Amino acid sequence: MTVATKSREKVSAKLSQEEILELKNAEKKIISKLINGSMGGLSKEKNKLIMENLPLAIYLAKKYIRKDADIQDLVQVAAIGLIKAVKKYNPSRKTKLSYYAIPTIDGELKHYIRDNCYSIRVSRKCVELNARIQKFREEFLYTHGREATRTETAKKFKLKLKTLAKITQTVGAHYISSLDAPVGNNGTKDGFVRLEEVIGSNTFSDDILEREGLLEALRALNQRDQMIIKYHFVRDCSQADIAKHFKITQAQVSRVIRNSCRKIATALA
Repeated sequence: MTVATKSREKVSAKLSQEEILELKNAEKKIISKLINGSMGGLSKEKNKLIMENLPLAIYLAKKYIRKDADIQDLVQVAAIGLIKAVKKYNPSRKTKLSYYAIPTIDGELKHYIRDNCYSIRVSRKCVELNARIQKFREEFLYTHGREATRTETAKKFKLKLKTLAKITQTVGAHYISSLDAPVGNNGTKDGFVRLEEVIGSNTFSDDILEREGLLEALRALNQRDQMIIKYHFVRDCSQADIAKHFKITQAQVSRVIRNSCRKIATALA
């Protein structure tokens, strides 16, 4: 059984027969568009990467099926995200395509959900406020050389401590769940990978309880280390850029990433 076949089986898990059929039809339409050139339109090598990683896009789209979103639209949006990731992908950097693809695809899907579906648990206002909170914390850390306390942050935005915690935890759960998503074939012999490959641990799984465990493990890190992990794995920032942003050396960034990943792996063991 191929890796792609296994991925498709996971995609079909826990869906109704009608949803499975609609998902397969949506995938066929995307493949047809890629073949006839009406979608993608990239080089032969990059179009091959798109085809190989389409199961990844389908898998990520599946997460949002029960959010009142049209399945055909979800698959289309996920495919567009994959194409964007492939366009930016540079094989010479020897970085797995999946590291670019997951946040790009998931970002496209979240934007679609926020703009078109009303049952999403995290409102645009909540997401935007969380972004402002995170920016304030980053600037505070840079200016004062220490992390802002919850009280200082709540006072800045005129929020109650409970409200502040709810906002950061709710939005944070969406970000962190993307780190645990399965990763597609990047055109190498490596095949499908997970975040566990990055941190050298095999303690991750697709089970939602494991995702919650990952969320808890990440929250246990201090604020600066959480930001560094976010910048490195989600925003795909280089260690050099991260070092410049936090006014530390690249060696320190590398050490933070290594130690943080070790802590996460230990917490999930």
